[in-house]
Amino acid sequence: MWPASRTSPTSLTAAAVILKGGIIVSLAALQLLWQLEARGPSLEREGDQLAVFPRELLTEEDRHDIQAHRDQLLHLVDYCERGGWEM
Repeated sequence: MWPASRTSPTSLTAAAVILKGGIIVSLAALQLLWQLEARGPSLEREGDQLAVFPRELLTEEDRHDIQAHRDQLLHLVDYCERGGWEM
């Protein structure tokens, strides 16, 4: 059991991350994006929708997680397209 003064693994996934430019997203959404990209799928904005290619690489759990973090993933896609990752 984690002492109350320490951060537990569960609370880490609920943490927020502040990106360059003041964009705030959940750590869980950022980790999901990294995990997907590491396995091959890429994410793109299509209007107000999030498109993932190739869809065949997604698991049922991926689909659930993408839906749960859709709005934040859209913000991350926009951020990446604007060059937010560049230093």
